[in-house]
Amino acid sequence: MTILYRIQASERGKVMPAENLTNGFVFPKPSRAALQWHSHSDGSHGTEFSGYAARIVPNGGRFTVLIRRPGENRFWDCHERHRTLEAAKDMTSILVQHNADRDLLGYVTSHGRSSPLSSVHSPWGRIQSVTKLGEGIFQVSTAGHGGMKVMGAAQRGMPAHLKLAGGWYEEDIDWARVALAYPDRFTSYDYAVAEKSIRNFSPDVWEANFGLRLAPEDSRQRGQEAFNKASRDRYVVISALADDTDPGLVNVYATIGGRRTQFGGPEVPEERFVVPADEYSRRSPFGFVIDEARHPRQAPARPGI
Repeated sequence: MTILYRIQASERGKVMPAENLTNGFVFPKPSRAALQWHSHSDGSHGTEFSGYAARIVPNGGRFTVLIRRPGENRFWDCHERHRTLEAAKDMTSILVQHNADRDLLGYVTSHGRSSPLSSVHSPWGRIQSVTKLGEGIFQVSTAGHGGMKVMGAAQRGMPAHLKLAGGWYEEDIDWARVALAYPDRFTSYDYAVAEKSIRNFSPDVWEANFGLRLAPEDSRQRGQEAFNKASRDRYVVISALADDTDPGLVNVYATIGGRRTQFGGPEVPEERFVVPADEYSRRSPFGFVIDEARHPRQAPARPGI
């Protein structure tokens, strides 16, 4: 079940000093089922755990994970594609444990008019199915999107730094706020995903919840902020094109600090540079900074500018 990584309630929501970094903090990881594998003549591998069955099937040089739930006759494609068999086995152990944990948590799913929220209209449209995770905590699905609906005492009990007005928490990022507030109603897998989502994309919320400062290497958003600060006075690539005459080169367009012209705003000057394709392929996820001593400036700039 979920392992809790929480600071004392009296400390949550406080802004910690900058030196209070995450050194020594153990980021949560999902639990893994102890699986015994057997191989088949067709090259697949199989296992069983708590009524669940799983298979790993070779698929175009990768490995596909399939899972069969208790009482069902068919295997479901988990849309997991892995480069190695060991990676596929590791993810299978996580997914099987995750599903078994969901069973232990006693989630109840209902559809249409039989759901407890049948008369409620969500921000994403008409609710098609509802899964009750706990008292006042519901996971909802619509034709196009979904998320969490937190109601009553559960919504009132949400910490201020996690609570959203109205009690709707969409499924991309905001649902993770609910998992951090009520970790005992989520599997270890869901909690680990939630913690990582908040850490990467809502670091202010993460820091308020755990009472620690995130280093740039621990958070995508903090990493992007550090990159932007370090490169604010340098040329940063905003677009790139393959070189028609030399496949080993890339033509890039860059602006100071990576700024872009905004609709109705002043034009941001762009410059064109040539960089080695291999070097550009290894660029940081936050951007590529031009080294004017090594990357030659080209003329003219982008056509039409």
